[in-house]
Amino acid sequence: DGANWSPSFAAFGDMGNENAQSLSRLQEDTQRGLYDFILHVGDFAYDMDTDNARVGDAFMNQIQSIAARIPYMTCVGNHENAYNFSNYISRFSMPGGVQNLWYSFNVGPAH
Repeated sequence: DGANWSPSFAAFGDMGNENAQSLSRLQEDTQRGLYDFILHVGDFAYDMDTDNARVGDAFMNQIQSIAARIPYMTCVGNHENAYNFSNYISRFSMPGGVQNLWYSFNVGPAH
C-alpha cells in the first residue's frame, strides 16, 4: 500500500552546469539507491538557452546518470523563461499535459 511507504528524495534548485557543487553527491547517492526521486525546483544550467542551447545540452548530459535511474521531477524557475520556456518544455516531460509547467503527483502518502 502506497500510504505506508516513506519516500526518500532530494529537493533542490539553482543548479548550473558549471560549478554544480552538489551534482557529484547527487550522482553517487542515486547510484547507491538513496533516493526514490529527485525534485529540481527550477533554475537549470544558467541558462539552458545560452550558446544556441548548448549549455542546456551539456546540463542534460550531466544529469543523465541520475535521470536514467530514478524519476527526475522538475518545475520552471525564472531562468527558464527565454523563448517562452521552450528549452524547458522541449527537454522535460512531466505529468499533467500543460507543457510541463504545472502538475501534481502522489508519492506514497504525500501529494
